[in-house]
Parts: sequence; structure tokens; C-alpha cells
Amino acid sequence: MIIGIRSDFILVMVAFFLYGIYTLLCGLYVYLQIHQQGQRRYYQLSLLLLYLLATLVIIILTTQFIMLLQLEVLEFGDDFNVDIFEHLTVASRSVYVAANFVADALLLYRCYIVWGSRRYIIASLVIISLSMLGEEIFSPAALVVSESILYFGFISVNLFTNLMLTGLVAGRIWWLNRATQRSLGISKSNRKSINGIAATVLESGLLYPIAIIIDIVVVLQAQVDMQPVLTLVVGIAPTLIMVRNQLRISVEIDSEQTATRSDPEATT
Repeated sequence: MIIGIRSDFILVMVAFFLYGIYTLLCGLYVYLQIHQQGQRRYYQLSLLLLYLLATLVIIILTTQFIMLLQLEVLEFGDDFNVDIFEHLTVASRSVYVAANFVADALLLYRCYIVWGSRRYIIASLVIISLSMLGEEIFSPAALVVSESILYFGFISVNLFTNLMLTGLVAGRIWWLNRATQRSLGISKSNRKSINGIAATVLESGLLYPIAIIIDIVVVLQAQVDMQPVLTLVVGIAPTLIMVRNQLRISVEIDSEQTATRSDPEATT
């Protein structure tokens, strides 16, 4: 019995570790927004919603683990309610779908910003995202996640969509930077800054696709439901992108202010 619950214990520990990192990132993001007087309400509300969904999934995961602990270790079988446990599983799955929808909306919004004139690209990605969302919502709730063909279909399309969106955003930023450099010419520092933004989007944006690949391997090999961890990574990835970009902006502003103060001609 103890061996059977060990994988669930590891899952809970990983989830709490990621949640701790996520909480620190959110705190840093809030501090930077206050310090820089950020006005991007859409990002602020979306990231707040993702953190609340992550908190909810941690509560659900902890409740389920306590129930399993009572059943398998403490042997309180009479107190175990199968219906409640299954309802919590469905709730955790619903939270993951909601978090995935919010994160996809953020990625689509970034694509719209950098690909605004190419509406057909955005439209095709929206259709893929909506079809993926519909597949997960309307798939039979009675199916066990680890054995569901629909689940693997959903997670595979999800992997493809996130790789595509991340690549489109990072690639477009890099290409615009290159085109601007050729036509107008920009300073070396500005070029590095823009390339740094593209690298940040690519590196941090790949966290979720990597987590999806790990989820597929773990589900196939160990039959462990990784959806709570995926829900956390869904929120961590966009928050990390925003924090890294905000930190870069903060460093650049401080550098400019320092250079201005040290330049005697700038103060006259």
C-alpha cells in the first residue's frame, strides 16, 4: 500500500515545489508592475487568473492525496468516498482546461500583436485552439485520463499548438528586428535588447511543451496523472516571460539613468 502511494507523494511534492516557485514569480511580477507602473490590464488579469487556478488545483490535489493516505496507509476505508474523489478529479481536469485556455489566449494575443496584418495565421490558430478546447470539454468525463485516446489526442494537439505559437511569436520578433536593422539601422544595444526578448519568449515558452512531453512519457510508463503539474507549468511559463522582460526593462532604465547622471552635458 505504501509503495502504491509513493508516486502520488512524489507528484504532490513536485507540485508544491513548482507552486512555491510560481508564488515567488508572481510576487516579483507584482512588485515590478508597481515599480514600473504597468498598465497592461489584460496581462495582469490573465496572469492573476492563472495563479488562482494553480492555487485551486493545489487545494484539489492536496485533498485527494489526504483521501488516498487515509485509504491506503491509515486504512480508513469506511471514510473514503469514491464519488467525492471522482468529482475532485473532474474538477482538477476542468481547472487544467481553463488554465490552458487562458494561456492559449495570451499566446494568441501575442501573435496578434506581432502578426497583426496576417489575419489568416491568427484565424487558423484560433480554430485549432477552439477545436482542441471543445475536444477536451465534450470528451466523456468517465474516461480515465491515462487511458483516454481523446486525452492523448488533446495533449498532442496542445503540444503542436504551443510549439507553433511560441515559434511564431519569437520568430516574428527576431525577423522584425532583422528587417528594421537592415532598413533603418539600430544601435547594438537595442538590437541585443530585441533579440533578448525573442530569446526570452522562446526559452520560457518552451517550458510548457517540454512539460507536455514529460507528461506523455510518465503517463505511458508509470500511469501517473500529471495534469496538476501541467496546470502549474501553464501559469509559470507566461509569468516567467513577463518577469524576465520586466527585469530587462528595469535594468535598461537604470542603466540609462546612470549614464545620464554621469554625463555632464546631459545635465546642462
